[in-house]
Amino acid sequence: MTTTNGQMPAALLGWGQGTFASKVEVSCGSVDVTREVDGGLETVKLKTPAIVTTDLRPQTVTLAIGSRNQARRIDAQSL
Repeated sequence: MTTTNGQMPAALLGWGQGTFASKVEVSCGSVDVTREVDGGLETVKLKTPAIVTTDLRPQTVTLAIGSRNQARRIDAQSL
């Protein structure tokens, strides 16, 4: 996988892009994307439509936490 997976379509479509997101907050007509950088956290506000890619680092989850999270429902949000 390359880092251009989100950047290239965003450039071709003329949309905003947020890469390596660790937190995403969607509001009416915009999206706040937070990512970790060397000096701390960086947050950018993008107009929608936008393409956001995530930072998928391996994380260790204990069996108890993993089992508890399986029962949670995730609600979809429309943009």
